[in-house]
Amino acid sequence: MLHSDVCLVCRELPLLSPSTVLPPTAISRTPFLNAGHALDHLIMLIFPAAALSMTAEFGLTYAELLPLSLGAFIAFGACSLPAGWLGDRWSLDGMMGVFFIGSGAACGLTAMAKTPLQLAICLSILGAFAAIYHPIAPALLVNGTARRGRVLGINGFFGNFGVASAALTTGVLTDLASWRAAFAAPGAVLILIGLVYIFTITGTRMEAPKSVGNFRTLDFRFGSPSVRTLFIRLFAIILLAGLIFNATTVAMPKLFDERLTNLTSSATGVGVFVFGVFLFAGFAQLIAGPLIDRYSEKPVLTALLVLQIPCLALVTFADGWLLAISAAAMMFCVFGQIPVHDAMIARNIAAEYRARAYALRYFVSFGASAAAIPMIAAASGGRMFEELLATLTVLTAIAFVIAVRLPRATQAPVL
Repeated sequence: MLHSDVCLVCRELPLLSPSTVLPPTAISRTPFLNAGHALDHLIMLIFPAAALSMTAEFGLTYAELLPLSLGAFIAFGACSLPAGWLGDRWSLDGMMGVFFIGSGAACGLTAMAKTPLQLAICLSILGAFAAIYHPIAPALLVNGTARRGRVLGINGFFGNFGVASAALTTGVLTDLASWRAAFAAPGAVLILIGLVYIFTITGTRMEAPKSVGNFRTLDFRFGSPSVRTLFIRLFAIILLAGLIFNATTVAMPKLFDERLTNLTSSATGVGVFVFGVFLFAGFAQLIAGPLIDRYSEKPVLTALLVLQIPCLALVTFADGWLLAISAAAMMFCVFGQIPVHDAMIARNIAAEYRARAYALRYFVSFGASAAAIPMIAAASGGRMFEELLATLTVLTAIAFVIAVRLPRATQAPVL
């Protein structure tokens, strides 16, 4: 039985009976997974926006504050590996519960930080729990559906909505209350959703954990040499894409703060522009997903990369409305590539190995993205963003050259 929105392969939780099996369509995981994707990206981008208003309290400049989040972004990538292992070995649903509750609690801790050291530690804890989402949720979403592009595209849109909402939500809460409220409010929402998830979804279908493969190795059974070549080149593209994604999303509030002074001067105003750019760009995944299902991943990926190059070049020197419009086009191309990467993995990796495969994918992507933090800190101020954006343009061109040389997948989709 196939269902486009519901995972048919779940694991048994220790406190629930193995005989507890309800119809798999009784409660859909999809709304929870989509909401989790939005919140996951939102909480990881609170600090870059909130830091604009935190300088006076901590006695540090923006360039000095931003590196405090480096540990969070390193953990966001590194902790995806153990999260994926635990998802395959223990429970995908159980790990989602840990994600919701743990991330919410970490947001609350961050809201109570008093010193730069406490802030850095709390942000690192937040990054560790937030890392759970990406290796686990896609594995739940793609199991049991042949329309992976559509499912991943919709889920990706929600993730981009979280990216878009981060600066706006943070700006509004900071202006109305304080930067601490910007962390505390999403944390409370995460905990609430997590409690509902634990007491509903984890009981919809129970199966004993499968002992697949050697869990002491990263054995994904890549198959034929052409598939291995595909993955080597794909992961090189993912590494570059992760750096570009994080550099653009983290830098956008500061870039707009510096270059949209003739249009807005408040944290809320900057947040509105960032929200508009990212929300528009989020529709790229709704378009890319069906295109993947109808055609294939390679032409969609190469088209997005070749369009991204001139958009990045224009953003490098633009100001005012031209900056807002060109940034929207640039982010459209950046966001549109995400479901393509995930669909390639789903097509070539068997279901019982996917959580670990996605863990490796996001370890590479988010691990590389941590390098964006010192780059942005060094670029903030004056016109230094020109050098950063020019570098990202060159990296996009390199990714395009690699994408052109991607072999076509030789395996049929594995359900």
